[in-house]
Amino acid sequence: MSLGAVYLKYRIKAYFLLEGCIVSEKRRDNKGRILKTGESQRKDLLYQYRYMDTAGKRKTIYAPDLKTLREKEERIEQTRRLGVDYFKGLIPLSNFLDRYLSTKRDVRASTWSSYKRQVKAIQEYPIATKNINQITILDAKQWITDLYNDGYAFGTIKNLKNFLKQAFDTAIEDNILIKNPFSFRVSFIPNNSTTKESLTDEQQQILKSYFKNRIFCYPWYDIIVVLLGTGLRAGEFCALTVDSLDFKNRTINVEWQLRKDENTKKIVLTRPKSKAGIRLIPMTQEVYNSLKNILSISKGSNAEVDGVSGFLVLDSSGMPCYAQLLSQAFRVVIRSYNKTHSKQPLNISLHTLRHTFCTNLISRGADVKMVQYLMGHASVDMTLDIYTHIDYPYIQNKMEEIFSHPKNEEDG
Repeated sequence: MSLGAVYLKYRIKAYFLLEGCIVSEKRRDNKGRILKTGESQRKDLLYQYRYMDTAGKRKTIYAPDLKTLREKEERIEQTRRLGVDYFKGLIPLSNFLDRYLSTKRDVRASTWSSYKRQVKAIQEYPIATKNINQITILDAKQWITDLYNDGYAFGTIKNLKNFLKQAFDTAIEDNILIKNPFSFRVSFIPNNSTTKESLTDEQQQILKSYFKNRIFCYPWYDIIVVLLGTGLRAGEFCALTVDSLDFKNRTINVEWQLRKDENTKKIVLTRPKSKAGIRLIPMTQEVYNSLKNILSISKGSNAEVDGVSGFLVLDSSGMPCYAQLLSQAFRVVIRSYNKTHSKQPLNISLHTLRHTFCTNLISRGADVKMVQYLMGHASVDMTLDIYTHIDYPYIQNKMEEIFSHPKNEEDG
């Protein structure tokens, strides 16, 4: 290189330095490949990428090779673009719900499955394609009407609406929206839901008598006795093992639910819906006897689910019976019952027995906090509002009991 060329090179470099610029060569990896802005390769040859997220926080990701790093970068960029659109409210409801659902990963498997079903149902309607900042109350009510016209039950519609309300509340908290278009009561469509009734004392006795004198694939008489006497959910009952039962102290230790996973189709053990679901339930003499009978049949099976064995109720293949299967089998035997009781058929499920247990406790004067504990409810409101159905004869008898006693003169 001539002296003139060298002189010109340094004059140009000096100019950029004076202007506050630094001339440097492009960063390369150990294979000589040019790295993009934010990319670098560490001394241990691990690749890294530094960037700013949509909240303005500096973050770093790592990868063993450049291809994997750039795949991660692309996903970050897609998320960033989605985030920018979200903060402008220019995100379709369908994408918004996917984003909202991604924040719910820490919930139980059964709750997660319920969320996914709700999102899928919503995404089948035109409202799912509208940007969230364009959805009006009129749009929301039209969607509610469409659901009703398509045959959705009132309770299901109400749950879907409440799910969207909760999702849109997060957009309001993020200052994306000012008002929630789903903050209204579903009172403009008929309530076609039916009240969940409990069995009367007479119905309970008739049901027990019917199953006591017949042989089925499951010991239904004893199962019904246990469920009516404990209020266990079907999944909780199916999860009982020999170790769950303390016959000496006459207690049932409720810790798990047994169900079939919708995605994997495997039988799994999961925790109850809330911490309140983990509880001890006393055995009445009748429940004690029936649990002994059930155990004498299964003999504490060696079949395992998630490392646990000794289950009480088994299916025809010798595997532990899970909640959905037991519920289906109960519907079959109830149809058998109704054939011989056509004048007074019963439209009930296993959950009806749980309702009945709760109502029996309340009607016999049990303290509401005691009932809440035995039912495994997270709140007293659920105990009172959902599971207790006190009929008029009970109210009439209580009124007579209260006002039939003469007033104590000392009370003034």
